[in-house]
Amino acid sequence: MDNEQDKEQAADASEEIDFDNLEGQELVDLLIEQPELADKCDLSKLSGGEIVEVLKIAPGLSIRCDLSTLEGYDWADLIEEDPDFAVECDRWDEIPGWAWASLLSKRPQFADKCDVWDEIEGNWWVRLLIAQPQFADKCANWDTIPGKADSIDMDWPALLASQPQFANKCGKWDEFDGRGWAILLGRQPQFADKCDWSKLDGEAWARLLTTRPEFADKCDKWGEIPEKSERWNTDWSSLLAEQPQLAKYKLEK
Repeated sequence: MDNEQDKEQAADASEEIDFDNLEGQELVDLLIEQPELADKCDLSKLSGGEIVEVLKIAPGLSIRCDLSTLEGYDWADLIEEDPDFAVECDRWDEIPGWAWASLLSKRPQFADKCDVWDEIEGNWWVRLLIAQPQFADKCANWDTIPGKADSIDMDWPALLASQPQFANKCGKWDEFDGRGWAILLGRQPQFADKCDWSKLDGEAWARLLTTRPEFADKCDKWGEIPEKSERWNTDWSSLLAEQPQLAKYKLEK
């Protein structure tokens, strides 16, 4: 009975929709939520990126979409989500380096179709090598990997935290900031001899000591650790929750 009522309510709701003027995100949202209404919609109004957004949720609608409107990066995005669409792709040579890095991070089986390895920039190599270190022999851009990046998962500290075997490729140790050192040493303490401890501020020290209390004797910023911080594991509250024995340093600050 409930199913019949739901169908009736859906039918009534669809009668109130102005399908002729439906486009953009409203059209995308409708197709994702109610793909059965596709017959009433003009799918030619969808851009390549909007088609991808729909097909990630409702792949069955591909027969109704004009896949020729997809750019190379759209194809990469779609295949990353659903590799079954690879057979439909005729724009492998139009996929840019950054999109290849994202695609191969999740779908390494398509590596034989990539011929733009030299176009993958340093920060995107980080993302790729963290997930798929076997592609290291394809990288000729080690010197373009930043020592510090706005995104914490796209620089040398992030790469070495996950893949320390690439340390011999790094020539930017002096560019690491305090946050980077905290992230790296939290997972790979063997690199402590390369660290400029003066770069760590109070928040960076809290982050590091939460997982590596053995470095407490290196810290001279106890007074700079905030009581509370909006960032995860960067204050006294989170530090003492994990390492209560460090409370003595709070009393001495």
